[in-house]
Amino acid sequence: MRLAGVAPPAPAQVDPELQFHALDADPAIGYTLRPGARGTFQNAAVRVNERGCRDDAVRAAPPVRIVALGDSITFGASIDQDATWEARLDRALGPDVDVVNCGVSGYNLLQAQARYDAALADLGPDIIVLNVFSDDLSAPYRLAASGPWTWLRARSEAARVAELGWIGLVGGGGRRLPDWAADDVDYRIEATRQGIAWVQARVAEGRKVLVVAHPMLMPVTHRWQATRSEVRSFAESTGQPALFLEPIYADATAGQLPRLSINPEAGDPHPNADGQEIIALALWRRLHELGWIDVPPRDTAGPRPSP
Repeated sequence: MRLAGVAPPAPAQVDPELQFHALDADPAIGYTLRPGARGTFQNAAVRVNERGCRDDAVRAAPPVRIVALGDSITFGASIDQDATWEARLDRALGPDVDVVNCGVSGYNLLQAQARYDAALADLGPDIIVLNVFSDDLSAPYRLAASGPWTWLRARSEAARVAELGWIGLVGGGGRRLPDWAADDVDYRIEATRQGIAWVQARVAEGRKVLVVAHPMLMPVTHRWQATRSEVRSFAESTGQPALFLEPIYADATAGQLPRLSINPEAGDPHPNADGQEIIALALWRRLHELGWIDVPPRDTAGPRPSP
């Protein structure tokens, strides 16, 4: 077992995925953050509030509420709670603006939107920041509830790494994806169509929607180059304001985007603390430019939290 990279069974060991996530009855969502979860996840301090968002308690009726939807880049993978771009932006904008981090690691576009419809719409956000990354138009990651893979994942780092890259046609609990998901190209086309329709429906309800396109931080392969173009096309096709972070990252790093990765040696696409600051400032400027918030931007999102 040790040669296979698997340690002997450890008593009372809790799979961190299942400690912080719960399966959802709606197959369109698959899983959610577990309300009230606390501890260390993805090497960072994590607190999940009563709404299943990586945030402290939701403020009652703030003058302006911003809800951030998306995947692990929105969640803040490997970034401590108070150092995420949402936390920085929340502090910078002051008590009259509540910025709520509703990102969930592994979500694709349709999962993030379905989660909003099912459990977050009643927050009544004035502004929705819809974050999209290169793989967010692909078929969703699924979290298994139990079985040999869950046992293996709890004991083997290699298994957890492999799972992060897995996109399956059979979801947790044996759920199948829709028929149009059999081919990833078909899925991406349909996800784009549904995603655009969702944005337009939220605007019709009176919400402001800003689509934020997050780039790869590492040199892109042909496949990632194609998906990057699809994400840009999606953002432009919604007919709503967008924020494209790639040129902003390039300006901040003299074109050396890997400098913003939490682990450039491993090719990790998640932004580090410097990247979180850049995102917060870019959003602040864009929201102010649109006239959606009144607080004028500064050169920093404020003091960084203590280590």
